[in-house]
Amino acid sequence: MSCATCQRIYYDCIYDFYKQNEESIVFLRNHGVLPTDVICPRCRSECVYIKEEHLWQCRSYTDAESRKRQQCRYSVSDFKGSFLDNALIPPWKVVLFVNEFLNQTWSDMILMAKQEMCLRAQEWRSFCCGVTENWLHKQEQIGGESIEVEIGEALIVHRKPDRGPILNQVWLFGGLERTSKRRFVVPLINKERDKATLVPLIQTFIKPGSVIYSDTGAAYSDLSSLGYHHYVINHSENSDQTHIHTQNIERLWREIKWSMRRLSSTGSKYFHQYLARYLFISSEKDKTVLHHKFFREAAQLYVPLSDQPCPSTT
Repeated sequence: MSCATCQRIYYDCIYDFYKQNEESIVFLRNHGVLPTDVICPRCRSECVYIKEEHLWQCRSYTDAESRKRQQCRYSVSDFKGSFLDNALIPPWKVVLFVNEFLNQTWSDMILMAKQEMCLRAQEWRSFCCGVTENWLHKQEQIGGESIEVEIGEALIVHRKPDRGPILNQVWLFGGLERTSKRRFVVPLINKERDKATLVPLIQTFIKPGSVIYSDTGAAYSDLSSLGYHHYVINHSENSDQTHIHTQNIERLWREIKWSMRRLSSTGSKYFHQYLARYLFISSEKDKTVLHHKFFREAAQLYVPLSDQPCPSTT
C-alpha cells in the first residue's frame, strides 16, 4: 500500500527501525523506494517475492502445452535499480542514515563520514545529497494572479582575505511568496547577473500575473511588459508605501548565509550539496514529514522495478 503521508520525529525513527530490517523494508516499499510487484521481462508473467532472499522470481513455464516445458526462473534483486541498489548495508541502516542526514548539522555529517565506525558514510551522504539536489532541480513555479512575490540576488560564498582559504564567489537568485512563503532558489554558476540570465529564470519560476517586488536593476526593467505587475524598491521615495519592500527575501538570504558559515571548515566543493540539503529541510515547517518527503523523492530518482517500463520481447 502506497503511503500518502506520514509523520515521524527523529527519535521515533530510531525506535521504529533500529535493527528492524523487515519493518524498514515495509516502510521503504510503502514509499515507493522498493517495488510492490515485478513483471518478468522474458515471459511477461508476474514474479513471486522471496522474502528470505529479498528476491523476485518468475515461476511460470515457457510453454504450458509442451511435454518438455521449462520453468522460466528469471530472478532479480528486490533492490535492483532502487535507492538501495549495491547498498552493502542492511535496509534499516539506510533508513537511520537518512534520519541522521535530515537531522544533523552539515559539520556533524562530515565528521561522521570521517569516522571508521561509520563505514561508507561519506558515500551515503553523497547518495542522500543526490536526492535533495534532484529535488532542487525540479522546483515548481510560484506566484500567480495577484499573488505577491519578492525577488532578489545574494552573494553567499565570497573571498575572505587573511581568513582561511579563498572561496569562489557564488551568487544566488530567488523568489519568495509573501503569504505562503513558497520559494525558489537558483545558483548562478558561471552566469552573469544580467537581463539575459535573470528574465528567463523569472519566466520559468514565476507565473504571469504575479505582483513582483524587487530592488532597482536593469535586469528587471521590462517585467511589466512580460505580464507581471512590477514594483521597484526605491528607499528614497517609498517611505510612505510600506508595502513596497523585499524584507522577506532578504530574511531568506540571511538565513542561508548563517547556515553557510560552516562551509569554511568543509570547503567550497560541498556548496551545492549543502545548499540543496538546507533548502530541502527548510522547505517544510513541519519537520515530521521530511522522512516521507525524502523517500518519495528517492523513489522518483531511483525508479524501482515495478515502475520501470517492461522491455519488449520482439
